[in-house]
This record gives sequence, C-alpha cells and structure tokens, in this order.
Amino acid sequence: MSVALTVLEKDAWVVVVAAGRLDATAVADLEACLAGVLSTEPPKIALDLAAVNHLSSPGLRVLLTTLKAVNRWGGALRLLAPKEHIRRVLAVSGLARVLEIRATLEEP
Repeated sequence: MSVALTVLEKDAWVVVVAAGRLDATAVADLEACLAGVLSTEPPKIALDLAAVNHLSSPGLRVLLTTLKAVNRWGGALRLLAPKEHIRRVLAVSGLARVLEIRATLEEP
C-alpha cells in the first residue's frame, strides 16, 4: 500500500487524511475509504493532502468522482494543504478550477 488513510471528524467536517502516494497502486484503497465516507452523504468532506507526495491521473479521477458524488446531494468537498507540486498537478489537470483548495480547514 502506497497511501495511508485516516478518517476523522472535526466540527461539521468529515476529514480524510492521506499520506504517501495517490497513484495507480493506491486508488483502490482511496476509493474504498471514500466510498465508506460517501455512503453516509455527509454535508462536508475535506481531503487533507498535506502529507501526499505524489498525485497521478488515477488519483485525479478519484477526486473528480468524489466531487461529482458530493455535488449530487449538495455537499461540499475541500482539499487541504496540498504541496506546491500537487497544486501544479491540480492546475494543469483543470481540477483546481472546480475543486475548493484551502491551506487549512478553518480558512474561509
């Protein structure tokens, strides 16, 4: 497994903390984790990317799929603290235009 995932609740948010690589080998783990979170249709989901050091196209697909799911029930998805090179991947892919990206959960 190339990614470690932890789910916790903070205020009104369900926070998924990811550490490691979000690549083809980690996608199944990430999808399973997010499917469990999404099954409860929480109003606010945050994905903490502070400890993610690689994001490839399969990981981008999971982010987009998660955003679409959250949008179906009017929820919010926020990405937290991605490193600069991860921000560049999000920008080049076009996902930075549709995903809410913040330094912290508390940032408006």
